[in-house]
Formats: sequence, structure tokens, C-alpha cells
Amino acid sequence: MIEPVDMPRSKEAKGLRGGLALFTITFFLTWTLCVVLIWKLELLPQWARPWFRTFFWIAAAAAFAFWVKLRHPLRWLGVTPVSTKAIALSLLAFVSVLGWNFLRVNMVDVPLGRISALSLGGYAWSLVGVFVEELLFRGVVQTRLSEQMKARYAIPLAAALFLTIHFPGWLILSLPFNAPTIVSVFLIGLVCGCLRYFSGSLWPAVTAHWANNLGALL
Repeated sequence: MIEPVDMPRSKEAKGLRGGLALFTITFFLTWTLCVVLIWKLELLPQWARPWFRTFFWIAAAAAFAFWVKLRHPLRWLGVTPVSTKAIALSLLAFVSVLGWNFLRVNMVDVPLGRISALSLGGYAWSLVGVFVEELLFRGVVQTRLSEQMKARYAIPLAAALFLTIHFPGWLILSLPFNAPTIVSVFLIGLVCGCLRYFSGSLWPAVTAHWANNLGALL
């Protein structure tokens, strides 16, 4: 389970909760503005947009770590250490989620067959995109929530916040979404949240999330 390095004292908990709320709202508003400027108005060329997104999300996580003066930010975020247990659970999570999606496609849905069209760069950027999302929502948001409330509340709350960050893209860019998509995003947030909490590492959540995104292209 997660063992936070910087557990807040009870006297400070209320202030830290407010700080997380301020950080989350600021990130949501700033990211929405970026979606409008970078993607809707196309102020950056397409090749530069993944680089911008990666820098922006990592910078947000780094800014939070600096703001709250974390002593061991990478450990607190779950990035380090990378133990044998974390590696094994990461592989198991990847195979399990991808396998579930394979069964779903072959038994319920119509196969899209888009995964074969992905280039090596496409696979790499899909992994990077998943990593920065997990870094922020299971690394920053859920870890801080877990210091302030029980896991049964922190995990679904982080998953709900993860769901909301998709709405600027869906609505502003007119990307297709429906009720099953919303439920799927929330559920993968729950799965990743449980993996983060019980493993103490970010990597099982990253691999499960990546497998789910790849599975959506099967």
C-alpha cells in the first residue's frame, strides 16, 4: 500500500486539502485554455503538440512537488523505487487488461483493427501520454487524497477528477464520446487507483492504463 513520505499533521490537513483543490482547479482551467489555443486554434504544429502536452503535465506535477516542499518527490509520486514486485504486478496488469479488451472485442464489440496501424513512435507517444496522466492523477492527486482520507474515498474521487479532465477535449474538439466511454474512463481510473494504492508504485497503474488504451484500438 502507499506509504506517503510526507504525511501531513492533523493541524495541517485542512490546509493541504484546500491546496490540492486549488491545484486541481488551476490545472483544469489552464489545461482547458491550452486545448483551445493549441488544439482548437492550432497555434502549434501537430508534431509539437505531444511534446507540449508532455512538458505541461510533467511541469504541473513538478510544480506541485515544489509547492508543498516534498522531501522525496519521486518516491512520494510512486515513480521510485522500481521493485521486483512492482515490475511483476505491472506485467500482470498489462496482460490482464489487454486480455480483457481482447475478449471484449471478440465477444461483444466490433473490432476496429487500428492497433496494427500504429507506428513505433505511436506506441511510444501513447505510453508517454499515459505516464503523464498517471503521474498527475494517481501520483499527485490520489497520493495527496490518500493522506487526507481513507482509500475507499480517495480512489473514486481521483478517478472522478481524472474523468473530468477529458471533458475539455471531448467538448471543445468535438471528439466522439458517449455513456459507455464515460463509464470506461471512470472504471480504468478505479483500476489504476487500486493498483497504485495496493502496490505503492505508479508503474502498475501506468501499464494497466496503457493496455486499456491499446485495447481500445483492437
